Amino acid sequence: MNVVTRTALLATLLTSTATAVAAASVDITVTGSIVPGGCTPTLSNALFDHGRLYTRDLLAAAPTVLQDRARTTTLNINCEAATAYALRAVDNRADSVLENTDGSRFGLGLTSKNEKIGSYRLRIDPEGSTLDGKPVLLLIGSASGNAWSTAERRARSLRNDGQLIGLASKNVEGGGPMPAKDAVLTLVSYLTIAPTDSLTLDAEVPLAGAATLELFYL
Repeated sequence: MNVVTRTALLATLLTSTATAVAAASVDITVTGSIVPGGCTPTLSNALFDHGRLYTRDLLAAAPTVLQDRARTTTLNINCEAATAYALRAVDNRADSVLENTDGSRFGLGLTSKNEKIGSYRLRIDPEGSTLDGKPVLLLIGSASGNAWSTAERRARSLRNDGQLIGLASKNVEGGGPMPAKDAVLTLVSYLTIAPTDSLTLDAEVPLAGAATLELFYL
């Protein structure tokens, strides 16, 4: 058995060597496609200003979730032709994010002592959101865009772990986002502040969250 195995391997190596010596060229194939139009995202206000937070209103030993301090803006996505796409976000303060266990939290920056201030979420609210004038349904997709959850009329947080958020106006066979020309999305920012016992708060500490929203064409 061992003799046969070694012989077969030697024959393979010899054949590979001969082929490598004989080859004087290699073929390259370039693929892709040209699609009509493109999409442009715009925000009615790109700044979520949560105002001043006072330490007396924050928890000392646990994170403070500030649902009542949410801020809202409108995200418009306009395409030249009906286009299928999804949304994802890149956290430009990823080194400062607090407890990002679910892939939907973004960093708020660091104190002067390099302490993590907290995190925030960017959530698409179906209330007031439309896709080509119809109520929007939201889906979560894999990073490749090959697998999708069921389309539902429920809030979804933008992802910073590679997963995608898709849009549809109805459940379609095979799932996935629907091509559309115009989307109007209600985008809400929610804060979570780290326990104040873990922060140096002897002076005013600015919140410094920053993220980039991307369109992923399907």
